[in-house]
Parts: sequence; C-alpha cells; structure tokens
Amino acid sequence: MQSLVSATSLILLCLALAHLQELDASAKTVGSPAAQIVSLQVMEAVVSEFSLVTASALGLSWEFHENCRNQLEEQFLRQIFEHAVHSAQQAASQVRTAAPGSEAAAGAASSATAAMKLMAAVLAWDFKATNSSFVSATAAITAAMSGRKGLPDTTQVKPGAHWADILLTAATTDWVITLMPALQGPAAASQLATAARQLVVAFCCLAGDVFPKPTVTSAVAAAGGAANAACAAPVAVTHVVQMLRLVLPWCMPAQQVLKQALAGDEGQLVDACRALAALCAGHKVGVLEAASSAVAGQQQGSIFTALESLTCSFLAAGGVSAASSTEPWLPDCTEMLLECWSGLLAPQCGYAMTAVPPPAQAVECATRTAAAVVEAALKDAAAGAHEDADDDEDSGAGAVHQEEWMARVAVLLRAHPVASFNQLADLIGSKQQALAAAAAARQDPSELLEQLYWLVRMAAHALADSGIGEIPLPPEAVLLAVGDSSLTAPGAVTSPEQQQASAASASAGAAAVERLSRSLLELTAVCLQQAAAAVVSSRLMEGSTWAAARWADTYLFPEEEEPLPEALEAAFGDQSGLNILDMLVHVAQRCLVAFPGEIELHRQVVMAESDVTSYSTWWFCS
Repeated sequence: MQSLVSATSLILLCLALAHLQELDASAKTVGSPAAQIVSLQVMEAVVSEFSLVTASALGLSWEFHENCRNQLEEQFLRQIFEHAVHSAQQAASQVRTAAPGSEAAAGAASSATAAMKLMAAVLAWDFKATNSSFVSATAAITAAMSGRKGLPDTTQVKPGAHWADILLTAATTDWVITLMPALQGPAAASQLATAARQLVVAFCCLAGDVFPKPTVTSAVAAAGGAANAACAAPVAVTHVVQMLRLVLPWCMPAQQVLKQALAGDEGQLVDACRALAALCAGHKVGVLEAASSAVAGQQQGSIFTALESLTCSFLAAGGVSAASSTEPWLPDCTEMLLECWSGLLAPQCGYAMTAVPPPAQAVECATRTAAAVVEAALKDAAAGAHEDADDDEDSGAGAVHQEEWMARVAVLLRAHPVASFNQLADLIGSKQQALAAAAAARQDPSELLEQLYWLVRMAAHALADSGIGEIPLPPEAVLLAVGDSSLTAPGAVTSPEQQQASAASASAGAAAVERLSRSLLELTAVCLQQAAAAVVSSRLMEGSTWAAARWADTYLFPEEEEPLPEALEAAFGDQSGLNILDMLVHVAQRCLVAFPGEIELHRQVVMAESDVTSYSTWWFCS
C-alpha cells in the first residue's frame, strides 16, 4: 500500500511539473505578460497545494500528502524559486524603465507581483529538515493588511544550508533594493509594494543553518563579546545589512510614518515592525550591532535608534494597551517592539562561557525607552481607574497577557538598573506621598491606587523572575549590575582604573536594587499605617502582597546552593531579613482582618504567609 501511495504521488507530481513547464514555455514563446502572470500564478498554486499547511482535503491519507510534499521539496522547489527570482528581476527592471502609468508599466508590475508572491510562497514552505514554522509570512501579512486584532507572531524560515547559495547571494535581493524607492509614497499601497514588502519580511525571517556556522578562533573565544560574534558571522551581518537598508526607510522618521499609518495606510509600518521583529529573533545582538554600524554609515540610523523612536512614538499614540488605542494594530505592534527589546537586551553567553552585556548604544536607547514605557503605563493605569472592570481583565488569558507584557518591560528596565530602578523607586515614593495627601484631604484616590498597583507589580517583575519550575534566582542582568564575579570572565578587569570603575558601577547597581526593594516593601507595609488605612484598597494590597512574595522568594529565601551576591546578602540578610519577615507577617494578619470577604486577597496572603512561616521556622531553628 505504501509503494502504491508513493507511486501515485510521484505520478501526480510529475504531471503537475510537466504542466508548469508547458505553461512557462508557452509564456516565453508568446511573449505575453498575461501568459507569464498565469504561469507564475499556477506555480504559486501548486506550491500552496503541495504544502501541508494549505493542501486541500482530498480524502487521502496524511502519508500521501507527506510524500507529495517531500518530493516537491527535494526535486523541484529550488528550481521553482530560481525561476521566480529570474522572472522577478526581469519584471522589476521593466517597472523601473517603463513610463509611469503606461500599459507596459502595468503589465510589468503585475508580472513582478506574481513573481514575488511565488518567491514568498516558497519561503513560507514548511521545510521538513529544519522545522520552519507552520505559520507563513503570507498569513502574517494578510492578517496585518486586514487590521485584525491579535496579529500572529512573525515566524522563522529555516530552509537549511543547501539553500544558502541562492538565498544569501546579493543578486537575489539587490533588485528589490533598487525597486523599493519607486514603491514609496502613494505607491506604497499598491499590490506591487505589498508583494515586495511581503517578500522582504520573508527574507528577514531567514534563520538557522542557512547561515554558515561561525568560525571561532582561539582569540575570539578568549575575548568573547558581542562584537566578536559578528566577526565570526560575516554572512549573517551582510544579510542583515541588506534587510535594514530595505526596512528602515519604511518606518523612519517614526512620527511621520506613524501619522500616515493612523490616517489609514498602516500596511508599510506594520510590515516594518514584523521585519524588525524577525531580525531580532533570528540573529544575535552582535550581528545586529555590526549591521547597524554599516547601515549608520549610509545615514539610515541603527536598529537600536529605530526601535527606540518607534516604541516611543507608538506609546505616545496610545499603543500601551488596546483600551487607550484608536487602532487595533497599534498595541500589537508595540508588543512586537517590546519583544524585539527582550531579545536584544537579554544577557548572552560569550565564547568564553561568560555573560556578555548588551552593546552600549542598545543600553542607552533601552533606558530612554523604558522611561517612556513607564510614563505611558502610568497614564493608562490612571485612565483605567475610571473604567468599568472587564470580567476577564485579571483572569485567564487576560492575566497571562499582562504578565507577558510586564516581563518584556522588565527586560527594558534591567538594561540600566541604576537609572531605571531609581526611577521606579522615585515614582513609588512620590505616589505614596500623594496617596497620603489625598487621604488627608479626603480626595478621590482611585488614580493613585491604580498607579501604585501597577508600579509595585512592575517593580517585582524588574527585580525577580517568576521562578516557575526552577530555583528562584536574581535575573542575570541584575547580577551583572551588582558585579557578580561568577558571570564575568576571569581577568576581564585588569588595570587599577578598570577595577575602580567596576567597583563603583557595582556599588551603584547594588544600591539601586536595594532602594527599589525597600520601596516595594514599604508600599506593602502601607496598610499598617493608620493615616493610609482609610484609602488603601484590597486591590493594592493584593498586588503588593503578590509582589512582596515574589521578591522574597528570590532575595529573602535564597537557596543554599545559590547564595546572593555579597552586596545583596548584606542588605537583606541577618537582622534586616528578620525585620522584613516580621513586617510581612504583620501585613498578612492585617489583610486578613481589615479586608473581610476579599477571597483573592486572602488566597494570596495565605500563600505568601505559608512561605514566610516555613522560612521563619527554619531561620530560628538553624
């Protein structure tokens, strides 16, 4: 039976390809653009039909479809892509030389559109050997064009090393770079421009073994660092340079492009966000830094400045949440940009097996972006204080979504803890003072309570990871900030000046971590103050108790195998730790008595109290 299925699938495949060759030969003989377009469209339909993602239901076994897919990929897919590239190059050349608005220009544009759609269809293929994503770039662009809320994530395309010679050669993409200037302005909404951007997004999604594995010399391995990662991957750097040259003009200057998008033409901006997200997901920060340096020499800016400008512009336009946004795609794009920052700023392991901090420019841009995110989030929290609560806002998918959003923002805040952590501590202190003043003046404290609720949860996210399924440890970025020597390469700091600067930086980092921690704990203890008791809400205490419990798991109850760095141990150990434990016990008792009937708060208190009690028993008995 298996041999029969294979034979049948091979016959159908041969018939389909023979028909394709006949169509293509006829198109070349006739010389008609219409015939060429039909030939390319039929090829695109065949690729779509043989893909497991888009295949039609024929009542046949999955094995049949799998065999057909494998044979097309192994024997014909590359040939189809090469034909599409050649057709697109010819048509693009005709588009540039034909008179605008002429019949020749229209025919060339249609041919180029069909060829680029065929190229994108091949790149959207689920390559069997490398596990490319089932969600195609075509589907992502279709969703973006429809303005549908909840856009799917940009995917990675992993065709394998044997595709590198055709996908990464300059001839495959140079013609797109020369074509793109003609597709700006009013032409950006045309089918040709949409197909070109779809193709560029697909190229940005390239990842995996299609890029040659880095060649690590002994010198590079000893030095480590993000820049050395770029030196070891020149092919990836060249590819990212090409993509940035294409993508950055779509989204810069950010405010001008956003204004046009809000006027009803958001396709180009959404595509730019998808392309940047794909590049950040598929390449190390060292590669992106090297590519940005090359592009900056062409007066196009860097990926870091572009992300900063885009994120801040989106936040100012209401992209912090769907409730404050006039367009459904705006918060979705903001989330994509925050995900870009998460990938860029996460400490990476260098060749010397030590943590490598992000590039200096990325840190500077991230610090300014973090401040803008906090400001926008506080405005959104204040506005939300006067809205009716959604039943699903803090439960189920809504709560997960909020946690993921805060986790991304936490990465931004950790980029430069001395600045960002002190900013959060200042805000918690000022809002807490304003709450006391509102209580004394008998003013409405709703906005302040919501802002404090957000701030205390954000502080907990910045200081500690969730720890679900693993031992709770301070985030690597925090450990780097306080000078944890276990994460740095031996001998990395040699001269007395370097040692002095490193010690000063570690001292400032530890002070920022301690200050934000104290602010979090002081806000948790606000219910014990008689003056504030009249205005403190159960919601604020629920958030504060959750935040204190998350912080305590990491800093107050460290595992014996993973002790805190010396600076943090001095701040939260011994008598200081006992005082914090005593305060948490009193807060728990107060919440149970002062807020009767608040089931969620009581549940949170009981969970936190269980940890506090068990650890207190261990501490006093040890």
